[in-house]
Amino acid sequence: MVKRSASISVIIPVHNESVNVDTIYKKLVKYIDDDILEFVYVNDGSTDDSLERIKQLTKQDKRVRFVDFSRNFGKEAATTAGLLACVGDAAIILDCDGQHPPRLLPKFIAKWREGYEVIVGRRTSNQKAGFIKNAGSALYYWLIGLLHANSPVKGDTDFRLIDRKVIDAFTQLRDHNRVTRSLLNWLGFSTYYIDFKADERAAGTAGYSFKKLFRLAIDGMTTMSMRPLLFASVAGGFTFVLGILLGSTMLIEQFILDDPLNLGFSGTAYLAVFILITTGLLLIGQGIQGAYLANIYNESRNRPLYVIREITPPRHMRTKR
Repeated sequence: MVKRSASISVIIPVHNESVNVDTIYKKLVKYIDDDILEFVYVNDGSTDDSLERIKQLTKQDKRVRFVDFSRNFGKEAATTAGLLACVGDAAIILDCDGQHPPRLLPKFIAKWREGYEVIVGRRTSNQKAGFIKNAGSALYYWLIGLLHANSPVKGDTDFRLIDRKVIDAFTQLRDHNRVTRSLLNWLGFSTYYIDFKADERAAGTAGYSFKKLFRLAIDGMTTMSMRPLLFASVAGGFTFVLGILLGSTMLIEQFILDDPLNLGFSGTAYLAVFILITTGLLLIGQGIQGAYLANIYNESRNRPLYVIREITPPRHMRTKR
């Protein structure tokens, strides 16, 4: 294994996390102060005073930098901006709300020094997560495992440390509808998982609504795999065969065997069965095709992933190993 000196950028996406900006900074300083080259806060269109809190930190600690978006572009864009802006030999990505425990970061850094290129926090539980969120998470990982050739590890999160070579490879990706963790996993570098129990939010309320989480799940399934299209074809073939068998059974029972069960199938019954089958098949196929077409449309527009209003330049040059 390779021995590495620490020169780490910490990337913290921020959206209306005013009360947590200072809290996460203090925790990071407490656990890994000597290893931090820079803090890169990415203000994702906050409407509170998050940016002002970050600017205050830049006056207290010259290692603190920020990237300020012109509006809210989403956490995936904010994480990407942080990775493009950072200059460390490695980067740590964690949420500003305190649910990703900084106390585990010394373990992350130790594994990086051993030679692992990606160290991922794997969530085993989430305090105060409701039944719907837990059930939705379980359903998501089941579906993603069914549809992806390389299914993600259950509990996989954005809480991770990634080596500079991983960052450089990531910056070459041009996906617009992106799920950062899926893209980082796709790159295929050596990975080590560290289990953790998500802490409670330090303060405030969660920024990810059910709508955003649902959209993220859809993007994760349709941008990283072509299997949903294959799944639709298999479902269509299964439904077709089922319809043939059902129709044949009805015909044989009524016309060849002379209706021994006295079921009395009418023409309307035959029509209803086939309409239900074909309508369901068409709706499933159209829904999946629509998701793919939406992704193609977004990619073809080739708009920038985000727009920066202001950015503080790095004070350090990247060290050479």
